[in-house]
Amino acid sequence: MVQIPAIPETDNLQIELPRSIGLSITLEQFVELEAANRDLRLERTAKGELIVNPPTGWETGNRNGRINQQLFNWADVDGTGIAFDSSTGFRLPNGAIRSPDASWVSQKPFLMQSLMGETPRVHLIFVKTSLIKHPI
Repeated sequence: MVQIPAIPETDNLQIELPRSIGLSITLEQFVELEAANRDLRLERTAKGELIVNPPTGWETGNRNGRINQQLFNWADVDGTGIAFDSSTGFRLPNGAIRSPDASWVSQKPFLMQSLMGETPRVHLIFVKTSLIKHPI
């Protein structure tokens, strides 16, 4: 008799969703999902649709790194804002949560936040590069 070992139950569920299937989640669900999957690049549209961004290829990764390098160098010299890489998520006024490849935020709202104790409205510059399909 052949015995198959039992697969332990976990709280995690791994599934593959075809692109034709949409998945809509609330902001609270997105925050929970993102916290449980720090290694994934997740975004949420204003309509609550979940976007899972795959890793880039080597050429795109190099180009994104160079864009970030230039943006960070400029931000350091300019001194009026803060630069961020693609791991930073921003909640937009329409409710979407996006992680651009590179971004810059004026420091002024952050200074006002510390003085007023309020959440700032920020002015963002987003850079989203196109994906080039190459082996990882």
